[in-house]
Formats: sequence, C-alpha cells, structure tokens
Amino acid sequence: QAPVTTQIPTVTPDPVQTVLSISSVPVPLASPSSYQTDVIVNTGQNKINSVQLELLYDPKVLKNVDIMPGAFFIDPLIKLKTIDQEAGRITYVLNVSKDSDSGVLGQGIIAQIKYNILKNQKETTTFIKFEPKTQVLGVGFANSLLKSTVDASFTVGNIIPTRAPTATPSAN
Repeated sequence: QAPVTTQIPTVTPDPVQTVLSISSVPVPLASPSSYQTDVIVNTGQNKINSVQLELLYDPKVLKNVDIMPGAFFIDPLIKLKTIDQEAGRITYVLNVSKDSDSGVLGQGIIAQIKYNILKNQKETTTFIKFEPKTQVLGVGFANSLLKSTVDASFTVGNIIPTRAPTATPSAN
C-alpha cells in the first residue's frame, strides 16, 4: 500500500493590517471654542509611506477646520491638502519625507484636525468620519494596506453642568 501524503496548508499572514482612527475626545486649545482631534494610525506589521485621508464632518457644527501632520512621519511631504468648509470635506495626502525611501512601522498621530465649535451651538453630537477613498500605501505593496477605520463621534456645544440635588433636613 502506497503511503498517504497529507498536504498541510500554510497560513499566510494577512498583509493588510493598518488601522486608522479618529480620537473621540476633542482637546481644548487656548482660544475659546477651539479644539483639536487626532487621527491615529496603527500599522500592525505594515511599513507605510503614504496616507490619503478623505474625511467628512458637519460644517453646521465645526467651523474654521484645518489639518496638519502629526508626529508619525518625520518631516512629511504634504502632497495634497483640500478643505471644503461648506461641504465639510477634507482631502489630505502625506508621504514620508523626500529623504526617506523606507516606510514607517508602529502607532502614532498621523494628522491633527483643528476646528472651532459654532458659537451658541446647542448641545449636539457631531462626527468626523472616514470616506471610502481613504487609503494607506506601504513598501512592497501596490494596493491599500488599510484594514479598517474608526470614526469619531462626540458631544459639543453649551453643555450646562447639572447640579446635584441638595439634601434638605426634615422638620421631624
């Protein structure tokens, strides 16, 4: 009887491991009603060298929106920066510095979004979310290495602190 050969399937790791997320905790800045929110990247095992952020926000709540590089790429090259304040859209493309041909591995802040909250805004929940064209490119890969995105949702506006009820001694 001939020996039975068993093929053991080899497990190839998923090359697409990068996750982008937007912090849901706005950080107040020095000027009144000004805030900053971070866009965070976690590359997994991917060495990335380019990020294209396509973001959407509510222009009825967030005003004077701007975006700048975070510290993840050292001295990044900004290839494209378009902010449509009326439509609430951001397109932002940045690459590793022109002196670097290798990618970056790890977790950190890829970009920072600064904005103002509309004055006299009633308390409301707003968002900053990723559009489908968002992508991450890396060393040795032709397609996007973006595995998933995490949008931000947060409460803004005239949040009135509630007072705890005070105990009144009874007459008895």
